Amino acid sequence: MKKGFMALLILAALLVCGVSTGYTKTYQVSGGLTGFVFTNNTLRVNYTNMYFEFSISSNGIVHLYGQSAKDQLPHPSYAVTSPVKPAKVFLKNDAASFTLESGKTAVKIDKKDLRFTVTYAGKQVFSSRVVYLKIGKTDSFNFDFDYNNEKFFGAGGQSTMLNLNGSTIMNYNADRYPYYSSFPTYIAMHPEYSCGVFLDMPSVGAFSFNDTNKGKNHILKDFKDASFATCFGANGNYTELYIMPGSPAEVLDKLTSITGRPYLPPLWAFGFHQCRYSYMSETSINSVVKNFEANDIPIESIWLDIDYMEEYKTFTVNSGTFPDIKKMTAGLMEKGIKTVTIIDPGVKVEDGYWVCESGKDFDVFMYDKTGEDYFIGKVWPGMCYFPDFTYPLTRAWWGNLYKIMKDWGVSGQWIDMNEPSVFQSEVSGWGMDAGAMMDWEGNVADYDALHNIYGLTMAMATSAGIYSADPSNRVFLLTRSAYPGIQRYAFMWTGDNVSRWPDILHVVPMILNLGLSGMPYSGSDIGGFSASTTAELFTRWMQLGAFMPFMRNHSAKGSMMQEPYVKAFKNYHPIIWKYIRLRYQLLPYLYTQVYHATLTGTPIMRPLFFDYGYDYCDADEVFLFGKNMLVCPVLSSNTASVQVALPGGEWIDFWSGKRYAAGKYTLPVTMENIPVFVRAGAILPTYEFKMKNTADLAKLRDVTLTVYPDSSGYAFGAVYEDDGSSWSFMHGGYRLTAVTCNIDGDKAAVTIKTDGGYDPGRKLIFVFPAQVKSAVVNGALLSVTGGKLEY
Repeated sequence: MKKGFMALLILAALLVCGVSTGYTKTYQVSGGLTGFVFTNNTLRVNYTNMYFEFSISSNGIVHLYGQSAKDQLPHPSYAVTSPVKPAKVFLKNDAASFTLESGKTAVKIDKKDLRFTVTYAGKQVFSSRVVYLKIGKTDSFNFDFDYNNEKFFGAGGQSTMLNLNGSTIMNYNADRYPYYSSFPTYIAMHPEYSCGVFLDMPSVGAFSFNDTNKGKNHILKDFKDASFATCFGANGNYTELYIMPGSPAEVLDKLTSITGRPYLPPLWAFGFHQCRYSYMSETSINSVVKNFEANDIPIESIWLDIDYMEEYKTFTVNSGTFPDIKKMTAGLMEKGIKTVTIIDPGVKVEDGYWVCESGKDFDVFMYDKTGEDYFIGKVWPGMCYFPDFTYPLTRAWWGNLYKIMKDWGVSGQWIDMNEPSVFQSEVSGWGMDAGAMMDWEGNVADYDALHNIYGLTMAMATSAGIYSADPSNRVFLLTRSAYPGIQRYAFMWTGDNVSRWPDILHVVPMILNLGLSGMPYSGSDIGGFSASTTAELFTRWMQLGAFMPFMRNHSAKGSMMQEPYVKAFKNYHPIIWKYIRLRYQLLPYLYTQVYHATLTGTPIMRPLFFDYGYDYCDADEVFLFGKNMLVCPVLSSNTASVQVALPGGEWIDFWSGKRYAAGKYTLPVTMENIPVFVRAGAILPTYEFKMKNTADLAKLRDVTLTVYPDSSGYAFGAVYEDDGSSWSFMHGGYRLTAVTCNIDGDKAAVTIKTDGGYDPGRKLIFVFPAQVKSAVVNGALLSVTGGKLEY
């Protein structure tokens, strides 16, 4: 960690939370109350120097918008696609406060000190002052909210802990692990309630979650008021805040109702991906593929890092090492293997370079603060211009460049270095004084005000370009930098981790907190990115990776090769390969969880408290994989046993079939397996045939439905299917099959209901408990042989 980077974060946090920096005076500048207006179910409260608007949506979201009275510009949001529509509210106005009420939700606004309190179903779920500060020339909106012994979760993938209590999260995207993305949103859990918060301000900001370590904490050390241990805010002359009371599932539903539902990626996106920084030539790519084939290991895609380019220039190919990229990708596709290429935003400043010349012709690059010259920064190719993705023409121009990728036969894209990273800066990522300007949909603003949405807007442009180049197929896109709303366009990974045991410990909380921030599609570099892994660490990481929403093996230059077949892993090959195959076995179940995520934002990989409540808030090394599976990865070396808390009712060991009642267990583990359980009362859809990759589904796609009845004999499950690639699901081209089973002695009664117009052309193969000899399926009596029935 560079000292310059830490200094920047410290200064930014001081500004955001309103701490005196020793350089200038900090003061509140909202002024006195001058009046109010209530119209269209929105309360506008006017102060001398600013105003605030409060409303409540029909689904119970409390929306606050505040702005300096001098600032008349609009502030377009790239996160919010469906602005909150105010529901009908009742307004109460007394001497001390305003109160808005709608359904279960109410918000009370204190006229004197700008404190507002949200209640839901009669319980207070959030209360905070709004503090508008001037620190020198910097405006800042801050919220010092009441702490009521809640536990906090979310805030993106920065934290290495699931429970954020006692920590401070910086919202400043930078090329430093794990600061690549900012998600200024969290969920507070209390024994009596839960509530979500989303602060839509893409400038530098911070969240402090009961961080009382004032002697050491750089944000809070100057505060004398302990209440400031819980605060959040961001720099800027406006603020937009959403308070979302309800269960964790309701919070995610509300959050993604405004920031957009997760998109439905192609099925192949959930296969096993192989990457390296870098495979230096077509020859090395072909060698990797041959080794996968020789060892009968499934592989979905092969990835090209920056060395496939000519001198690291975007949208170019090194013809010396990749002499015929079209032929190469076509040959891979014949095997069902897709090609994914990396693209960085920096465009090399070079006369005659077609991307640079085109960008200048269309005037799409970011300007410096003079408005006369383009901003220039050094990245991999050398000195670069940077596209301004807040300018609509830039997004169209950038998207149009992807036609060449379609021509090359590339199936997916990977956008990196999009915090954005600049090498010569003291900080690898632009500081607050970088001196760049952005268009902001015609409103023109300092880059500082929009820093955290650069990656999101690049993803917007890239996704649209991929679709335009290949409109018949769904988009696969991976991004490093992000902001809320990214779930509409892309996958994420947690960034450049290290091949060591402490880093695998971070994986589960990082992915879980991303899911709780509205981003269900993420994963970590399996085995670790930098430094050399070990056989034991790689095996344990692969076992965990089989259950991550995004499963990719990736490693850096200078580290050992860590493909799953390398000799260093020889003693563990059968285990490593087994878990890659397990990924494909679980695809029907996983894809069904993806479908559910697109409806309500429900995370695929999620903490136990999401489904089972506050008592499981501290279970941070186990997780739910969808509703019906519980996974306990092994995250330390030479582990002989693990502690597992099983919530709710009965659980069934996925490997042995042994039943466990809810409770805490110490379970022995070997290298062969990690503890995996299926919820009693579930029906689990799987593929029970060998696959090289998802292209094999064109030949066979029978779905096995294994029944795991609860103690009463009841089980329910569902499987979502479509063609896996096209957009036809949007027009009814899908099949959702819901199955209910009741077992009584040696008989099973099965009801199958379907929705959608897609015909998957497959059989359903039921696997019942051994005692079942016959089944009535939708009224037809059928025999069961060896516990199986084909339908």
